[in-house]
Amino acid sequence: NMSPTIFQSKLLTIHTFWVFFAFAIIIATYQLIKLATKNSLKIQFLSDNFFKLIIIGIIGARITSIIFNYKTYLYEFSIEAFSRLFYIWDKGLSFWGAMLAMILYFYHISKKHEQNFFKWLDIIIPATILGLAIGHLGTFFEGTNYGIPTSLPWGVNFESPSIKYAVPIHPTQIYAFLYSS
Repeated sequence: NMSPTIFQSKLLTIHTFWVFFAFAIIIATYQLIKLATKNSLKIQFLSDNFFKLIIIGIIGARITSIIFNYKTYLYEFSIEAFSRLFYIWDKGLSFWGAMLAMILYFYHISKKHEQNFFKWLDIIIPATILGLAIGHLGTFFEGTNYGIPTSLPWGVNFESPSIKYAVPIHPTQIYAFLYSS
């Protein structure tokens, strides 16, 4: 049985995915700072633009999610439906949309501030992959991004109404974690 919720009360719910997500950001940031220092890149450049990068990433993630899931968000024309477009806490975010938006913005600011974009990418990519590896563990506990049925001994049964299989399935999240590690 997977554990999508660590703690729940009337006032607060702590989701396992978001704990892993926060942990992934902390570890990836630490790795990024370590690699930037080792490669003599200015941490100040990154910290000056960090908040903007995060906002751009969230906007890109949400827009991409809305585009690819437009039937979920644009099923009716009303003020309420329009306001739901801004509910980023509904987990309607696209990782790839965030990455694309952030890379495009980072390229722009790198040129503007005369920073070597490709040298920065050389340290951002390994830190991001480390963060992704940790994030894949969160998706395992959340019961998302799952695989297809398997008869292999390491198949996993997820007890969730959102998962369409009632038989053991491939733990693709764990495969992704191992691949990313």
